[in-house]
Amino acid sequence: MKNFLIVNLTRMGDLIQTTPVLRGIKEIYPEAVTTLMVNSDFEGIIPFLPGVDRVFPVNIRDIVFQVDGGEIVEAYRSLKALLDTVNETVYDRVINFTHSLDSAVMTSMIRARETRGVSIDEKGYSIKPDPWIRYFFNVIPSRTVNPFHLCDMHLKVAGVDASGKGLSLQVERDELDRMRERLFRAGVREGDRLVGLQLGASAEDKRWPVESFGLLGRMLKERNGVKVVITGASSERKFGKEFQQCFGKDCINMIGSTSLAELVSLIHLLDLYISNDTGPLHIATAVGTTTINISLASVYFRETGPYSEGDYVIKADISCSPCGFQSDCRKNLCKELIKPELLWRIADAVLRGEEFAAEPEEEWRDVQVYRSFFDRDGMVHYRPLVRKKLSREALFTHLYRMTWRAVLDGLEMPEWERTGPGLLERLDCWYESDNQTLLGESEEDRLALREIRDLATAALRIVDVIGREGGKETPDPYLLRELWENIKYMNGEIELRCMSRPMLRSLLLIFRYGMESLAGERIDDLAGEAREQYSDLKRHAESLLGFFDWLERCTSGEAVTACGGEGERIVKENHISF
Repeated sequence: MKNFLIVNLTRMGDLIQTTPVLRGIKEIYPEAVTTLMVNSDFEGIIPFLPGVDRVFPVNIRDIVFQVDGGEIVEAYRSLKALLDTVNETVYDRVINFTHSLDSAVMTSMIRARETRGVSIDEKGYSIKPDPWIRYFFNVIPSRTVNPFHLCDMHLKVAGVDASGKGLSLQVERDELDRMRERLFRAGVREGDRLVGLQLGASAEDKRWPVESFGLLGRMLKERNGVKVVITGASSERKFGKEFQQCFGKDCINMIGSTSLAELVSLIHLLDLYISNDTGPLHIATAVGTTTINISLASVYFRETGPYSEGDYVIKADISCSPCGFQSDCRKNLCKELIKPELLWRIADAVLRGEEFAAEPEEEWRDVQVYRSFFDRDGMVHYRPLVRKKLSREALFTHLYRMTWRAVLDGLEMPEWERTGPGLLERLDCWYESDNQTLLGESEEDRLALREIRDLATAALRIVDVIGREGGKETPDPYLLRELWENIKYMNGEIELRCMSRPMLRSLLLIFRYGMESLAGERIDDLAGEAREQYSDLKRHAESLLGFFDWLERCTSGEAVTACGGEGERIVKENHISF
């Protein structure tokens, strides 16, 4: 019998987004015992998560208070008592989804045959052994070209496959019946349609203005005849009062008056849920309620948006979105551009059972709307619904979706003669694209890619010499030192090329993490591991260059016969309608 331990000490939404991994473990190992280590503040969600057999709650708040108050010994005793209990089992696999130094230290102290995610070695250095966890740490500096959702990255790190199925929560029939009775007492009758509005968020910059929610609620009530339900934590009651000043008193105000079980049941009974990026959004996705995610500030929907089929995301389509995590934006332009009227149009289409279409498109100039779906690779994808010019960022996002999977999963790179036509047809359906313009705009990226490829090729020759020399009984230290200086020079040149081209920065960061993770004790072993990193960098650069070369041939007419039909087949296979 297998034993798995998942360390996830972050927020409720992150725990809900662990459900694909939990399901994937049970699908592969039906008899496995799966244990969760969670922040005790959010352990209330655990009974709703499928596939959890045991729970270790960690009172992080008390431990932090102890450390801040100088009670280091007490904090140590608290952690030791917890770990003593945890270590009564030897786990076949420990998976750390809390990407912090504290969690890495804790994970390193758990008895495990295999550890995935972030840990530390005996010298205190951070360990990121899995390519996908290295990619996760690469996301933030290169997030505008990141094509992968957090859930899909977690599935890859965990080494399980539950793709294409979304989030899931278990809802008890008795809880649903009690919530129906409560809604009946609030005036809801059979046939009434309910739209929920989540007014709060974990940070002020992620919160759409309450006044805007109020205007939206009035539109929904007056134009669609729905009953409006507002949700939130007890700390967000002030938002409910502000909302009612704009909307009126006849909304169903559930802010601060539901237990977690009641909130899950309530959201399950809604016809539509409109929410900032916060935990209840993921509850809605997990119980199958259609959602519209308002993506603001530093939130990036490709990372944490609805992990589902057929939900919507609306965001400001401006150059500063998403902003940096340390941004101190005073303008809040993204909040202003997402107007209640635009959001109502999406909601109206959902309530009429139709797919939203952005017409007329000029009214959506500064806003983009996406709809989620699971692509044929099993990962969630987001289809833009407002046709706009295909940007370099969007192009590289689509390219990286294909090339990064090949690099990180150790697969063959795409054959562009075969897969390129389908990609182009999809891009033509989603965007206004001009291949000649794209080639011109990407010329400097192509030049940098050629140089990166050539530098990686030269470095491969050097590490091969290092490996041969290092494998000798008496290697020449002067030769090795000279070769190492050459390697440092190559690395510096690679860094210069990658960092000077924003679309290519992710190539450097993954390469750098890989080089930092070399673990061999002998010189020839280290050289062999370094060879893998340079080989991946080289083939990645070659693949991206291969696409642009193929596109150039296609555009010039040399590959016209290769550019038809395949895209239509891919579109049909994914049930994508336009």
